[in-house]
Amino acid sequence: TTILANDFRNKIKEFPFEVRCKCLSIAVTTVHSKVILDITLVEILKNEYDIWVSTARDDLSKDMIFRVGHMGDLSTEDNDTLIDALRDIQKRGLF
Repeated sequence: TTILANDFRNKIKEFPFEVRCKCLSIAVTTVHSKVILDITLVEILKNEYDIWVSTARDDLSKDMIFRVGHMGDLSTEDNDTLIDALRDIQKRGLF
């Protein structure tokens, strides 16, 4: 789990997102967008790429925060799949 979390956190650095928490969990990473997204990134990942991530718990932050889990039957290849999807979405100009 620690390996998966660190792998994801290193890979996400290429995007306009940041991990702000100083006490990071090995089970989940909360990712903040540096700007309000004009898209529902969570929905695009789910509907177009069959990738499930969580959003923020409140309406004020739902367009700026998503959470990525690192527990269960996951691998660094799963992180690669998510990163590739984010690259594709970024190339489409959606963030």
